[in-house]
Amino acid sequence: MNNSPLVSIIIPTYNRARTLGRTIESILKQTYTNFEIIIVDDCSVDNTSEVLGKYQDSRIYIFRHEHNKGVTAAKNTGLNNIHGEWFCTLDSDNEIIPETLESMLSIPLSIDQRINWIVCNCIDSVTGKFTVTGFDKDQYLSIQDRLSVKGELWGILKTSLLGDHRFNENLPGFETTLWFTLYENAFRYYIHKGYQIYHTESSDRITGNVKSLSKLNITYTELSKELAYQKIVKQYSVKEYARRCLLGIIFTRASENNKICLYWMNELLSLEGFSKYKIVASTVRIIPPEILRVTYKILSKTLIKGYSRPGF
Repeated sequence: MNNSPLVSIIIPTYNRARTLGRTIESILKQTYTNFEIIIVDDCSVDNTSEVLGKYQDSRIYIFRHEHNKGVTAAKNTGLNNIHGEWFCTLDSDNEIIPETLESMLSIPLSIDQRINWIVCNCIDSVTGKFTVTGFDKDQYLSIQDRLSVKGELWGILKTSLLGDHRFNENLPGFETTLWFTLYENAFRYYIHKGYQIYHTESSDRITGNVKSLSKLNITYTELSKELAYQKIVKQYSVKEYARRCLLGIIFTRASENNKICLYWMNELLSLEGFSKYKIVASTVRIIPPEILRVTYKILSKTLIKGYSRPGF
């Protein structure tokens, strides 16, 4: 490849010494070699340091947090230290196949130089199938296209898109808020191949279980500030936005966070339709908080189960 831009690959890790080496090796085996690997150890207490000590490659940079800060903080540390024209994040239990970077970087040169975000499908390590169904060919990827399907995509994007934007560290599990913020200036292209192996057999993956009420209150307080996220979901997936509004009402009402509860109530009422959601919301608003604190898991179980939170 005549044009060989530097690619920054961020790997946040915490207590994944067992899988971290596999992830690193998958990058070192790339047919495209102009990359840097930025590993952020979020204060692991296993033998992660021992695993990292085996690598002397000058393209590997290691940062260690003195205290555990969470995955989004680890990714932000990585973002603050990238040098590449392109970047991506890669979980420390996943891997990419050898031709991944070379194939992705060929897209702007061979298809369209305006492309600044290249996305691929992933292979589920357990089923051997694509993690996203609904696409059947390479194509430009609009916001509507992405929100029309569920599942895990992965890719690389131009660092110029990032600017000063970073992950909201109070929103673990909601990395989508950053990606949505970057969509406005993105020209995305999807490759119908599984370049990332997405390991779903790991026991430490985040599940869809209901979190503690205090954390959910913080989550929906922070989500109320993510205006770019709200704008895109409201425009392209209004049913999911209505669901989020109702969840926000339940959790903040139970937490007696009346200001934010009113915010989500007004957002829900601004949507056309969704009369059933609005009736539930009105009922929740008059239920004493102490009763909601006992029943919020039951009330929100169906809503959380049905919600599709699109990723990359």
